[in-house]
Amino acid sequence: MKIFLYIGIAFVLFISYIDRSIASNQFFENRKLDTLLIFTGSDWCLPCMRLEKNILNDSIFVQFTLHAIEFIQADFPQKKKLDAIEIERNEKLAELYNPKGIFPYIVVVQNGLGTVIPFRDQQPAALIKSIQDILQGYE
Repeated sequence: MKIFLYIGIAFVLFISYIDRSIASNQFFENRKLDTLLIFTGSDWCLPCMRLEKNILNDSIFVQFTLHAIEFIQADFPQKKKLDAIEIERNEKLAELYNPKGIFPYIVVVQNGLGTVIPFRDQQPAALIKSIQDILQGYE
């Protein structure tokens, strides 16, 4: 039970940090780890629901995001309510990396620059390979 409390506190602190630094894009420019940014509409976008079920919840993918890259999911639900800080963070991220509002939208951010990975219902291993190729400069 304590682990959930610690995770919750860390999440709130992280969101607060993102909120303060994202507007000038300095958050991504100063990162030591590259960032995987995924835009979703979790409760209305069918491809987003498949992405979450088949990839984001997959244990191999979760382990990859815990160890190899920083992961941010910017969700834009229609029914589920987000707190004001998360809404503002997601909107700022969308302004920078998804101004056309495409869902789902997968972006690998390195030094403030984003590289898009098209979502085509690929398996977790295929998405991880695409991410690794970008990180190694193989685009």
